[in-house]
Amino acid sequence: MAPYVEKLYNRLVDIIQTPEIPSSVTENAAVALGRIGIGSCDELAPHLESFAYPFLDALQKVAETDEKDTALKGFCMVVGRNPEAMESCLVPFFRAIARYKHASPELSSLFRQVRCLCPCSPSQCLSPPNCESSRLSLDTNRSLRILICS
Repeated sequence: MAPYVEKLYNRLVDIIQTPEIPSSVTENAAVALGRIGIGSCDELAPHLESFAYPFLDALQKVAETDEKDTALKGFCMVVGRNPEAMESCLVPFFRAIARYKHASPELSSLFRQVRCLCPCSPSQCLSPPNCESSRLSLDTNRSLRILICS
């Protein structure tokens, strides 16, 4: 799949970022993009910042089905590879997690891996075991820590 990821990514992002495209097509493109993340999260991770918000926006309109579940699995896997890219859209990401009521066990596990989100210094934030910390700069006085837990 790796040789095709870049081309697929470019086409799918064009679709989800174009408001004139019917929502059903946008939703299907978002599901496809998320599913690509399952097998190609390393290839999509460098692009996360550019597609995270439109992906989450398109997916919020999709009913809770196996399709949405697998799309979010792939997206969470990409986030795990590049959490710093989520700085600009953490609120929509956590809103999507909070609103998802019937996640599969696998998706629930991925949701639980994002354990700590707090404006704090590393010593103030309680880290669950087996967590890798990533620091994101918010401004000169605060920082945001995301812990991706295995």
